Amino acid sequence: MTHENNDSAQQQGKETSQTPTTSRRGFLSIAAMSAGLVVSFGALGGIGAKFLTPRKKTGGKVELFIGKAASIPQNASAIVHDLSGAEIIVLNTPDGFKAFSNVCPHLGCHVHWEAEKKIFYCPCHEGVFDAGGMATSGPPADAKQKLTAAEIRHDKNSGNLFLVTESA
Repeated sequence: MTHENNDSAQQQGKETSQTPTTSRRGFLSIAAMSAGLVVSFGALGGIGAKFLTPRKKTGGKVELFIGKAASIPQNASAIVHDLSGAEIIVLNTPDGFKAFSNVCPHLGCHVHWEAEKKIFYCPCHEGVFDAGGMATSGPPADAKQKLTAAEIRHDKNSGNLFLVTESA
């Protein structure tokens, strides 16, 4: 019996003194998990870097849908807003659709379209502008000022109107 106890003690001593060996399957499993972890952290780092860095402005133009052209009768106007919230007057003229800022260049008052007279009128100092945005009387005419034009596109196939503006 003592001989058996010595043998088992020696086997236990051998087991505790040896370093554990890893099988090929275990090694490949650990390697695959490590590679997956590295790829995951790399992807997460890329997403984080994209989130933290600001986007550069493209400076491109965008078209904002205004509505159907038929909704603005001949010689009538409609007010729309651009991306910055500024009011734009869209005018249906015999020459087509035109768009202007509703801010008078003289003192920044709001102009409005008077359909019966076919003029833009500024009530602050009685400035008058024609349908093309040129000042015809009042202080804006003395200073040779005009309303700021806005670009508008009329898609005749669909009948849609679009305000063309700089992207935000």
